[in-house]
Amino acid sequence: VLKSQWSGNQLYTTYGSWLIYLQSCVECLFIPLFMFVLTITINFDPYTLLVSPGYPVIIVIISASVLRMEPVNTAFCGILSTLGYAAYVTYVLTIYDGTHINPRPEAMYINLTIMLAVVTGISVFVASRVKGYVLVAVREICNICITGSGYR
Repeated sequence: VLKSQWSGNQLYTTYGSWLIYLQSCVECLFIPLFMFVLTITINFDPYTLLVSPGYPVIIVIISASVLRMEPVNTAFCGILSTLGYAAYVTYVLTIYDGTHINPRPEAMYINLTIMLAVVTGISVFVASRVKGYVLVAVREICNICITGSGYR
C-alpha cells in the first residue's frame, strides 16, 4: 500500500520503511553472494569473478538506488554493496592465495572496492539533489492546484 501526503515542505511516502531496507539488502548482496556461490560450487576461477560483469552490475545497482530519492537508503545500499564486494575480495585473496594464479595485481581488487565507495558517495550526493528538485516540483504543482497560480 503506497500512501503519499503533502505536509508543509515535505512529501511523505509510507509503505513500510523496513521493507525498503530489506529489499536493498537483497538487491545489494545478491551479486557478491552469487560470486561466492559460483566460486564454491562450480569452481569458477575466483580472480576472474572479481572482475566479471558482476562488478559493473553492482555499480548499476548503487546508481539505480538514487531513483528511490532517499539519500539514506542510497548510502545504505552503497555501503552494503561495497562491504559485500570487499568481503568477497578478502575471501578470495586469503583463501585462494597460492592455489590459483592471480593474473592481476592484488591492489587492483582493492582499488575496485574503493571505486564502489566513491560511486556510493557520488550517488548519495545525486540522490539528495534529485530529492530536492522533486520536492520543489511537487510544491509548485501543489501551489498551482490549490491557489490556481504558481511561482512567478
